[in-house]
Parts: sequence; C-alpha cells; structure tokens
Amino acid sequence: MPRTSSTTNSESAGHFGLRCLLFFTPLLAALGLTLVMLQRAGELYTPDEIVEIQARSAVLSLPEFHNWGLYFPRFHFVGARSRRPRVLVFGSSRAKTVRSEFFRRPSEVFNAGIPATETVGAFQRFLAQLPDNQLPDHVLIDLDPWWFRQAATLDVADDFMRPYSTLEIIDFAWRRGFWWSLKELRHPVAEAPDYLGVQGKRERSGLRPDGSLYLSKREPDETAAEITQKLRDGVRPFFHDTEELSPLALRELSRFLRFCQLHHVKVIGYTSSLKPSYFRPMRSDHRLDYYWKVPGAVKPLFEETGNEFHDFLDPDLLGCSDSQFLDPMHEAETCTLRLLTALSARSEAMAELVDTEHLQVLLAHRLSDWELDR
Repeated sequence: MPRTSSTTNSESAGHFGLRCLLFFTPLLAALGLTLVMLQRAGELYTPDEIVEIQARSAVLSLPEFHNWGLYFPRFHFVGARSRRPRVLVFGSSRAKTVRSEFFRRPSEVFNAGIPATETVGAFQRFLAQLPDNQLPDHVLIDLDPWWFRQAATLDVADDFMRPYSTLEIIDFAWRRGFWWSLKELRHPVAEAPDYLGVQGKRERSGLRPDGSLYLSKREPDETAAEITQKLRDGVRPFFHDTEELSPLALRELSRFLRFCQLHHVKVIGYTSSLKPSYFRPMRSDHRLDYYWKVPGAVKPLFEETGNEFHDFLDPDLLGCSDSQFLDPMHEAETCTLRLLTALSARSEAMAELVDTEHLQVLLAHRLSDWELDR
C-alpha cells in the first residue's frame, strides 16, 4: 500500500516520541532514584509535616538539602504555634542548648531560637505573626553581641517563616541530592529510625520536638595560634567593627521590648558566655570592643519596659571551662545548666520557671563535661 502523508506523519511522530523517550529516560531514572532515596531519608518532609510527625514521635530532625533560611524559621514558627508554649526561648544557634526539660513544666516551653539569626528584629516579626491568644507569658532571649555592631543586619527577608512545599524542596535539592544518592548506594549510612533528614541520620543529631538542638559531637579545642588567626581575620562571629554600637540595632531591640510590654509578655534577656580560651585574647583586640558595650547599652532598654537583663559574657561568672563548649561560639548543655542556675539565683521570675534541683541532678549524672544525653 502506498504511503500517504498521514501515515508518514504518524510514523515520524512515533519515531520522534521514541527518541524523546530514549533521551529523557536516564534523566527520569536519575530523578526517580533521587526522590526515592531522599524520601527514605525523610528529606522531603516540609517543616509543617515534621512538626506533625514530632508531635507523635520524639524523632530528631535535621535535613541536609533544605534552604536553611526558610527551614529554620518555618520549623520554629510552626512548632511554637502548635505547642502554644507559655515560655519561648529566643536567640541564634547559641540558644539551642536550652531544653524544655530544664523547666518546671516542660510541656509549656519551646525553644524558638533560629540558627544564623543576626537581628533581634526577627523575633518581633515572629511574635507578631502569632495570634494574640497564643503569645507566651515569658520570653527568654539570648542576645548575641554582634547583633549590635555598626554593620548589623536590621531586618529579615520578606519570606521569613513562610510555608513551602515538597516540590520546592525537590527543586532546591535534586541536583545535590542525586550525587548524594549515588554515594549513599555505594556506602549506605547505618539505619537510624529515630532521625529525620540526611544530616540527622549521618550525624545522629537534630532538632528535638521542643525546638532545642542535640549535637552528638564536639569539635577539638583550638591551639593558641588558631585562635589568634581567627580573631585576626574576623572569622564569624568575631566580626571586626567600630567601637560604637548601632543605634538602629538598639532601636530594633527597643521595638521588640515595647511590643512585649504592650502584650504583657515578660522578657528575660541575657548574653551567654564566651569560650574561655577566646575570651581573654578578645579583650585585648580593640576591633571587638563593641562586644563589651552591649550589656551596658541594652540593660536600660529592658528596665524601661519592666523587663530584666543579665550579662554572662565572662565565662568566669559561670565557671564554664573550654571542655563545656562545643566549638568557639556554642556552649554545651552542661554550661547551659550553669547559666540557668545562675539566672535563677538572680531572677525571681526565672526561679519560678526553672527546676534548679533537677538541673543539679542532670549535672551530677552527665555523660561527660559537655554532654548530658540525647
């Protein structure tokens, strides 16, 4: 039968479709493999879904392929909205060692400290998004000195705390996730059913349901030469800046405190300790002089709004040693126990919130100088 134009066109279309299928099959297979592996690792859950899962099971969550600038704010906001705590802990990653079980009523405490936060303005935005009937009675906030340097960030991104979908995770993660999937096939990480996310399973670390962060390892102590080098180079968070503090950053803190005052939220502010081996050389580096001006500048702002502030930058005030720090900027939970005990001795409000007898029991039965338990 002679070929007609319609049969020729049909065969051409068929051949084209076959060529497309052959071309895209490897790409689809790679994407399929990546999605299966990421799903098995718990990497494709959104922060909203993770909070729901943690409400049913005490798994720890720490993904690898999320956009951190979206993941941490959203996880903590949804967690706070879901738990409706009477006590909210604010701060950066330096506040993440404050656990709900350190308080008299653990179910009423949530750690909403957001890693990588560099402005107190983030927390006014956070509170303002909560319904009035879900605002806490108390806020415990750890102020980082570099929030108040001249070059400090004053606001957060417009999409701060916004929800995002699994499709957005896939779009962000699939390229890196593909290479991780191949590596995982060759050298699989041991099963870790109590953890969600690639980083959580690999490191055996993660965010607890109460918002605090468990880290399973401690970095080695630095040599004197390494400390000198980091301070000389201004490696984060040892940012060099002028001696004077940013008036705009102080105004942001004042706005936060006045918002809390208006809504009858009691704020207890503090500066957590610096690692002893860093503290002493920092005192002689004039490019960091703004650090030591922060307590004196913020204390009146707290007092004007009926709140309180306590300075623990000097590690000698708590007796925390280098062995009670995870790295140059993060204290371990054992040092946090000392901090909360000292706060309770200074503050009637903290004494009512914190179970200091339980803290002493935890400290006496710690696993090491830096570790309590998971």
